[in-house]
This record gives sequence, C-alpha cells and structure tokens, in this order.
Amino acid sequence: MKAKTRIKIKKRINLLGDRKEKDGIIQKKLLNLAEIKKADRIHCYQSFKDEVSTSYIIERLKNKIILADKKLHLDDLNYINYNINVIIVPGRAFDTEGNRLGRGFGHYDKILRNVNAIKIGLAYESQITKFPTENHDQKVDIIVTENRIIKCSKRF
Repeated sequence: MKAKTRIKIKKRINLLGDRKEKDGIIQKKLLNLAEIKKADRIHCYQSFKDEVSTSYIIERLKNKIILADKKLHLDDLNYINYNINVIIVPGRAFDTEGNRLGRGFGHYDKILRNVNAIKIGLAYESQITKFPTENHDQKVDIIVTENRIIKCSKRF
C-alpha cells in the first residue's frame, strides 16, 4: 500500500508542472515560522528535483544551517542531536497527524527516532493524504505546504 501511495504522489507532483511559485510560498511560510526564527542551528536537506526546493532556504539561513547535504548518515546522529534545534525533512507524503512517508528506505525514520529537535516537513498540498503507517514510522511536528501550516505535535 505504501508503494502505491508513493506512485500516486509522484504522479501528482509531476502534474504540478512548474513548481517555482509553490516552492516560493512554502519557503516564505517556513522562514516566517517562530520555530525557525528562534532556532540557532538547523539541519535542512538539499532537495531533489521532485521535492520542495530548499536552495533558497539554505541560502537565507546559511548562518544557522549545519549538515545541509543530500543524505544524512547515521554516524551524524550524535552531532545532530547535540547541535540542532530544528530538522527540516523531505517526504513523499504526509498526513495531517504528522505521519511521514519517505522513499521507502527508512533512512529518515532512523534519524528522526533519535533527534529531539523540532521536525518540520515540507510538502505540496497534493502530498497530504492518508496512507498506512507502521510502528517504526516517525512523525514530524509541523508540515508546511503552499496552502497551510499544519502543527501536528502536542508540543504546540
């Protein structure tokens, strides 16, 4: 079922066409979050072509960003846990409860399980959907789309 959701979401993203305007809206909403403004140290993923673009975010937050790379490694966990306030993560899909569906390798689930930072997912509104979850799946605290900011954690 998760594989079908990933395929469905990929098709939805492809139908969006030029996403620059949506990316800009998402980026501005993220940059205006109190959690981002208060943070001293942030990890942000470097986006792939089918993800919300993060290049502007990384440029704007360059004095706060650490470990902005294509893929975090589990070896980075101690460094991250000690040093960051916010982690910005990609996802293939999210639901309004904060569940995150990744690319299917469990990479970010392993990292998010051990990170105490505020977890923020970036997505297009068309990526918000219902999907099955498993015990090892890790949630995000906030999801930012072009249409809304979803605060899904009891932290807020």
